[in-house]
Amino acid sequence: MTASIPTCRLLARCLRNGQPRFKGICVRKHDYQPLTSIAVRTISTSRPRNESFARQHATGKIDMSWVFPYPTVGSEEGLNELNDYCKEVKQYILDNVNSKILDHTGIISDEIMQGLKDLGLFALKVPKTFGGKGLSNLEYYRLLETLSLDSSIVEVIHAHQVPGLQGLMQFGNGDQHDKYLRQLASGKLIATVALEEKASGSDIAAISCKAHLSEDGKHWILNGEKEWVVNGGRANLFTVFAKTEVVDLNDQVVEKTTAFLVEKSFGGISTDATNTTGLKAANICTVKFEDTQVPVQNVLGEVGFGFEIAVSVINSKRLSMGPMMAGQLHRAINDVTEITSQRKRFGMRVSDCELAQEKIFNMTLDTYLLESMVYMTAGQMDKIDKDGNPEDCSIEAAIVKVFSSKIGWSSFAEYFQLVGLDSCDGGFPYQRLLQDFQVSSILKGSDEVLKLYIGLGCLQHAAKVMEDRIRAAKAGGFREKWTAMWDVSRIQIRILQNKATVIPHPSFGLKGESQTKTWLDKRLNNMGRMIESLTDSYAKRVFEVLREHGKGLKNEQVIVGRLAEVAINLYGLICVLARCNKSQILALRNADHEMLLAFAITKRLYKETHMILDLIGPLKIHGHADAQKKAGREVATERRYLPSHPLEVAHRHEEHPKYLEQKNKILELTN
Repeated sequence: MTASIPTCRLLARCLRNGQPRFKGICVRKHDYQPLTSIAVRTISTSRPRNESFARQHATGKIDMSWVFPYPTVGSEEGLNELNDYCKEVKQYILDNVNSKILDHTGIISDEIMQGLKDLGLFALKVPKTFGGKGLSNLEYYRLLETLSLDSSIVEVIHAHQVPGLQGLMQFGNGDQHDKYLRQLASGKLIATVALEEKASGSDIAAISCKAHLSEDGKHWILNGEKEWVVNGGRANLFTVFAKTEVVDLNDQVVEKTTAFLVEKSFGGISTDATNTTGLKAANICTVKFEDTQVPVQNVLGEVGFGFEIAVSVINSKRLSMGPMMAGQLHRAINDVTEITSQRKRFGMRVSDCELAQEKIFNMTLDTYLLESMVYMTAGQMDKIDKDGNPEDCSIEAAIVKVFSSKIGWSSFAEYFQLVGLDSCDGGFPYQRLLQDFQVSSILKGSDEVLKLYIGLGCLQHAAKVMEDRIRAAKAGGFREKWTAMWDVSRIQIRILQNKATVIPHPSFGLKGESQTKTWLDKRLNNMGRMIESLTDSYAKRVFEVLREHGKGLKNEQVIVGRLAEVAINLYGLICVLARCNKSQILALRNADHEMLLAFAITKRLYKETHMILDLIGPLKIHGHADAQKKAGREVATERRYLPSHPLEVAHRHEEHPKYLEQKNKILELTN
């Protein structure tokens, strides 16, 4: 699908650094109140810093603190404990979970659910002070990879842990933590989030679910319907987003999104199971709220600040696609190598055929690349800056989700080709694998909208850097003016001359005199130089399109999408380089094999990325983009396939001389 212009406006709002705005007014905390004056406990809703790693690439900057060292569990003892726990969880699933039965019945039995609770799988993200395991993001996503043995099980656990608990742990107050977290850790309460609606999907600004204060000001009356709620029929604590009326500084009544913690015991809640093509045991439901009375103490965060909470919840959902996909691809590679080693065709084992090995190689490359991105991002999410704020990894999480969806289709296609006709008889597990992947991918968000989010986020950061330098050139002191004017001039010269001058210098410490200070293993230096060059070219293209289109870029979705593809490839390359470097330095098992994979990935993505950049480069192969836009618009408008059939010979001008001449030639050839 293609995102609409209103969607782009929503994305722009998501990306804006600062407070929500409407009617030209900047609204800060406490600048508006609910219509009935009540005492609502609030918390600080400080935002993470906006200058994320992937955004900086658009200006040619590579933040070395991200890249080196590659994230890992804090201690060897902690890593051993995590691995032992993963083995315990894996063995329980292998011994007790029959995925074929789950798929057939669509139900996870009470015995299995109790076993999952006894293993502590509902307490993974809950702090230890509230009876949880307090896992870091790095540890949690490693466990998700193990849980992906069964797609429904992993979705049920994840829906409880991250979307369900994310808002409460990050934005909830002390009373809410005391009331719910221990029960959630034990599994007595099961949590989920209710956000998507039929008419709006996950477009937060367009939700229709509403809440208004009761006359006595003690409850919010909630009405609306939410769709695609994982754990919908099983959960007894919902994080629900609804529109509420508030008054701004100008005494104008406006609608703002508010988040609520809604217990099933509050009443007025009904569920209807959704007949999905996959994830049949994930208990995906439509949840309806009819005059549900929610105590004012159950407002999550502040009244009117649900948009920020929803964005945080959505971001947390995206990254989970990566470890789930990685776990499934691990098993697919193991399975297909076993199958091909046992089959013989034309007197040789299939696994000895180079073309079969090429397919396995492609699956391995994609898996290695995805893993590198997942754990780099998860490790950074655990970091806290000097002001106590977490890293802003929203762009990186979106990148992981988009890439997971992309390689899912391609890798499973290779997998099924190697398995052969056995994958086509509707048997287990091949059909279920594809169906579960399809539903999970869509649940985590539209790839097209996420590409716009990635592209616009990086472009906005680059535009801000340019704007700041120009402002400093106009208003700063002599030194600031001179420096800013020099920077701006270099950028302009670079664009006009189309040279690979680095502005600013994206460096792994490989160029010039700093080469001896490089942190890379020497065998990786060439790959590092290729990434530096690619970052250079990417920043150059970004400044070019900003100069040409300016604010009109939000309407140039093809260009934004292509720049997002470049950002995805570049982030993946840097993650692979950092991971491979760690393997070489520590001499890990099969480090030489990783070197081969890293080299192949770098070569492939380097070529692919330059091809994308050429489409939006100085030559501006606009013919391709314009043809794409025009042809796509025509098909969408006509709502049908427009070309005539290949065998068609009729012409609307029957007597046209050239038509008659060509028709006679065709008839002569066919007779």
